[in-house]
Amino acid sequence: MVLCYDMNAQIVRKGDFVFRSLFNSKEGRIIWSELATAQWDTVSNKPNTCLFVNGTGMVNSTFDLTPYRGMRLTFRCRAKAENVTMPSIPYLGVKFMFHYKSVKGEFWKNEDNVFGTFDWKHLNFTAVIPDDVSVGDISLGLQESTGKVWFDSISVKVKDLPVPHKKAKPISSNTKFRGVMSPMSVKENDIRTLGLEWKANLIRWQITMTSSENQWVDADINKYGRWIDKKLLETDSLLTICQKYGIKVVIDLHSVPGGRENNVVRLFYNKVYNDYFVNLWVKIAKRYKGNRAVWGYDLINEPVEGREPPDGLDYYETELKASKAIRAIDKLVPIIFEVNDWDSPSEFSFLKPIPVTHVIYEVHMYEPHTFTHQGVYDNSSGIAYPDVANEIKYDKTTLLKILQPVRVFQQTYNVPIYAGEFSAVRWAPGAAQYMDDCISIFEEYGWNWTYHAYREWSGWDVEYENGRSKKDAPRKATVDTDRKKVLLKWFQKNKSGASR
Repeated sequence: MVLCYDMNAQIVRKGDFVFRSLFNSKEGRIIWSELATAQWDTVSNKPNTCLFVNGTGMVNSTFDLTPYRGMRLTFRCRAKAENVTMPSIPYLGVKFMFHYKSVKGEFWKNEDNVFGTFDWKHLNFTAVIPDDVSVGDISLGLQESTGKVWFDSISVKVKDLPVPHKKAKPISSNTKFRGVMSPMSVKENDIRTLGLEWKANLIRWQITMTSSENQWVDADINKYGRWIDKKLLETDSLLTICQKYGIKVVIDLHSVPGGRENNVVRLFYNKVYNDYFVNLWVKIAKRYKGNRAVWGYDLINEPVEGREPPDGLDYYETELKASKAIRAIDKLVPIIFEVNDWDSPSEFSFLKPIPVTHVIYEVHMYEPHTFTHQGVYDNSSGIAYPDVANEIKYDKTTLLKILQPVRVFQQTYNVPIYAGEFSAVRWAPGAAQYMDDCISIFEEYGWNWTYHAYREWSGWDVEYENGRSKKDAPRKATVDTDRKKVLLKWFQKNKSGASR
């Protein structure tokens, strides 16, 4: 059965065209803006007309997105290039780009690293349309690069409709595990403090690379193998220490085989990496089956797809394969499943549970991003919580709305939820209140949670003074910060002692 929605009296089905432009007719060309370096070419792509851009600049066309709110769209075109210079930033160069404005800010999406010389090929990517967006635009051309590029057959289709989740009866669940993301390395004193003094009972152990390790390994599968073997030895040590102090461990495969390219996970496009990933989880499950300190297997941190992956390699199918492989070995330890787009709450609108036993569904909460990450990437700062800034309302009601897709998913399928990461940078005005509001929601819904992060980067570390911006030199606090007090308050609800 093909699902469809009736929105504004318009029936929308999966596979419907949202936008098409073939350039062969006058009507197909006049919707695009004019550009001095662009012209319509009737020779290079016979018998079709194509758009030819010779030099920097872009043309654009707008279209109505109102009927497609809440849906995921696939953007696709054909392009050819000749001597396009490599841009300074991966998202520049040949541009087939989608853009819209939302109350959360502006959004741009395109396929990265498109430059050089190549014959006709497809460019594609996907994007989810927020509920408040009415109009979007597509741009074609070159940005901060020189050379020649041709475009043809622009199309936008409905890829996914939101799964029609229905609110079930309220489920009875209680938060049992409250903890933190780990430091980058294992130190017994850190774990002792966390368990005996702070009273945390869960740690999400980041099996992750330092920046230098990431440069050394990159996409080399053999180097990755040597690196992961070393990290598993550290994991052995961590589990022993955590059991000593009554702390359960989430084994979080933070850095995956193949790595990332411009944030996109390579193993979603490369079967060699994909198979290695599944086999690695077999290795981990065999190694830690029966270990009483292990609380869950967190398959992949913050999946991100760029262009549409090949069949069987997308994030859902990849995690499903790994889950089934684990269950063939370990029937008991929960599998922790993360969703696409950085494990964002909105992705739960498209999610169906995987057909595997004992699965916990994880969400990461850093929204509104303009508040939680202010000043982290040299973006604007001084945005307070609770308050209204940049036409965005920042308060607990906003947080409840952001997390609603996760709550509905939980209630529909009666599944456990784990908030694996949440935080606000230490100089964000009102960060402590934001943390407290997030935790109060998690507790109300019965979600287990871990704060990002404990004794890792000073920007998230609650033991550093709040500061005014990233430019302030980080200073260890001499008294408990308001952010640390929030965590300690909630950790007091944990059962004490190694019997946990």
